[in-house]
Amino acid sequence: MQESMAELFLHSPQTRTLLLPLLLLPLLYFIISKYLIKKPRTPPLPPGPTPFPFLGTIHLLKPLTHVYLAHLSRTYGPLMSLKLGMETLVVASSPAAAVEILKTNDRTFSARTVPHAVPLTESEIERLSFWGDALSQNWKNVRAICRAELFSAKSVEAQRRLWEEKAAAMVGSLRAKEGAAVDMGPVVFAAVVNVFANILFSEDIVGVEEERGCSEVRGFLRGIIEALSAPNLADFYPLFVGNLILMG
Repeated sequence: MQESMAELFLHSPQTRTLLLPLLLLPLLYFIISKYLIKKPRTPPLPPGPTPFPFLGTIHLLKPLTHVYLAHLSRTYGPLMSLKLGMETLVVASSPAAAVEILKTNDRTFSARTVPHAVPLTESEIERLSFWGDALSQNWKNVRAICRAELFSAKSVEAQRRLWEEKAAAMVGSLRAKEGAAVDMGPVVFAAVVNVFANILFSEDIVGVEEERGCSEVRGFLRGIIEALSAPNLADFYPLFVGNLILMG
C-alpha cells in the first residue's frame, strides 16, 4: 500500500508540476543574491590565511601567539587579517603599520572590544570602565584626561622624580639583602605598581619588603588577566553562543 501511494505521488501530474520549481529555487536564489541584490561595498581586507567555513583560522593559532603572528607576517606582510570564528582580526606587525593605527588613525581605531566574560551590561561598561564606544562622550572625556594627565610629555617629566624615588627604594631594598638570593620579580613588580598607585592614588599599595602583600596583589591581578584572556567561544561566535560563558 505504501509503495503504491509513493508511486502514485511520484507519477501524479501535480508532483511533476511542483518538482521543476522546487529544483529551480536554489538556482534562482543564487542568481538573485549574486547579481540582483546590491550589497554594500566594503573595502577589501588585508591578505591572510584562507579561512575554513565556520572555523575560520582559529586552528592555526599556537600557544606563543605573538611569535606565530610574526612568522605569518613574513608571508602575508605587515598588515594581515585572520578570521577567528565569526570575528575578523586585523594584525599590524611593523612599526609603520603600528604608527598608522595608533597615531595617524588613532581616532578611528580607539574603540575597544569588551570580552563576554565581563559581567556588565552595555550601559554599565559605558559608565564605569575604559571600554566603550569611541564616539561616546564618556570615552572622549576619559581619553582627554589620560592624554593630559598621564601620557603627555609634561606629565611624564613630572613623574620622573617619582620613578627615581621608587627606583632608589628598590635599590635600597636589594642592598639590604646583599649576599642573599633575591627573587627580582616581586621587587620590580612592587616598584612599578607603587609608581602607578602614586600617580592615581598618591600612595603606595605594596610594601617593598612585604613579600606576602606583594604576592597577594600579583595573584589578584594575574587572576583578573587570566579570567579576561581565557578563550571564550562567545567571543568568536556571539551570534550563536549569545550570553553563554564557555571558557577553557
